[in-house]
Amino acid sequence: MTTKQIVALITGILGGLFGILASLGVLGLGGVAGVIGYEKAGEVVGRGVLTIFLSILGMIGAGIVGTNPKASGTLMLISAIVGFFAIFHLYILASALFLVGGILAFLSKEKAKKEEKP
Repeated sequence: MTTKQIVALITGILGGLFGILASLGVLGLGGVAGVIGYEKAGEVVGRGVLTIFLSILGMIGAGIVGTNPKASGTLMLISAIVGFFAIFHLYILASALFLVGGILAFLSKEKAKKEEKP
């Protein structure tokens, strides 16, 4: 594994952990909103479940960075973008980490190709 791949792995795992924490916070807020009678509490809970799924997807992407950098970068970028639009500012740290990890995964693919040529 290259240095970029190691950093992509670490940022992807951290992004997933922070994303799960943010998602649990959203689920808690959705539960409280449901108790007090907020009409769209179900939507809030749905967004929390979606971002848990996206966080796990991003961590899976981080885990495959050594074997398939292109797929890894794609999974982490999808997790960053969709997760940010799902719960906005609560997912910003996870989005930033997934974004960095995804970009580094794509860049490490190019470097790996250059190293194989000689």
